[in-house]
Amino acid sequence: MQNLVRDDIKILEKKNQQSAQTADLQVRLTQTSNIKKKFLESIQNYSRVENSFNQRYRQRLYRQIETVNPNMTQEEIHAALNDDQGMQIFSQALLRSNRHGEARIALQEVQERHQDIKKIEQTIIELAELFNEMNILIEKQDEPLQLISQQAETVYTNIEHGIQHQDKAIENIRSARRKRCYCFGLFILILIAITIVVVIVKCIGGVCKI
Repeated sequence: MQNLVRDDIKILEKKNQQSAQTADLQVRLTQTSNIKKKFLESIQNYSRVENSFNQRYRQRLYRQIETVNPNMTQEEIHAALNDDQGMQIFSQALLRSNRHGEARIALQEVQERHQDIKKIEQTIIELAELFNEMNILIEKQDEPLQLISQQAETVYTNIEHGIQHQDKAIENIRSARRKRCYCFGLFILILIAITIVVVIVKCIGGVCKI
């Protein structure tokens, strides 16, 4: 989904660059810029929510491990939370407990939550990478887009001073309307896609019940 959104924004910017003669270029440049800014804000907000949730999730798992196996040291619990080898050590210690039935149930739940934490952390890493890529993309595009905008204004001024292309102007207007609709539709799709991802990630492993 992240790659799809990024590719859609790049396609929209490419169309802007190819349409320097279009009278409404400034409008479309503004729309593209707004979409990118909203997308970056959504990534930041989502990342903050993920980090906060991950911390609470780890604290809950820490307490659960501590309750089931009170003999484990803090270092051993942190190791169980942070790497698979530590989780294996915890699993072996837990299965040696006198309460076999309760231990197995607790072990299964702890293992599932451990995998959920790994997925959440991976998602946060991917979001950070995507945020950096989008920032770089915006920095690279700002200067050429401004140049295109200036060129478009010059062309538009020349047209108003005497170049008569009535048929072409009518076609440009129709094309501009279609492209405005495309920009609006793309913005709605981006918001829907981000909302769906937030809901799905939060519901992994029964997290929605927390």
